[in-house]
Amino acid sequence: MSVLCPGWVRTGIVDAERNWPASLGEAPPNDDRSDIVLKYVRRAIDEGTTPAAVADLVADAIVGDRFWVFPHDDFVELAVQRWHEIAERQNPALFRDTPGLPPVDQIVAELLSSLEE
Repeated sequence: MSVLCPGWVRTGIVDAERNWPASLGEAPPNDDRSDIVLKYVRRAIDEGTTPAAVADLVADAIVGDRFWVFPHDDFVELAVQRWHEIAERQNPALFRDTPGLPPVDQIVAELLSSLEE
């Protein structure tokens, strides 16, 4: 068994509403402010690893009998940081800088600015 922690991969995940079941009626509208974060997530995905490259890493991990598959080293550091917080019995951080995205402070400032408009 292997566990994939993919990070940013060039997929259509940000357009997942295309899979909204018709039986549920119309999909709920996005909040206008969600576009602030979505533009950064979309850019990170567009600049992410190709699905084929991730598949190769997974295949290599299976052949090499490796449990963890981290295509992006900066996400390993994020996992290490989170584990230290768990070991110290800290509550999860509400806001955390994420590799590939602007600092949380910048995103929060943009969101607050949009509320003033």
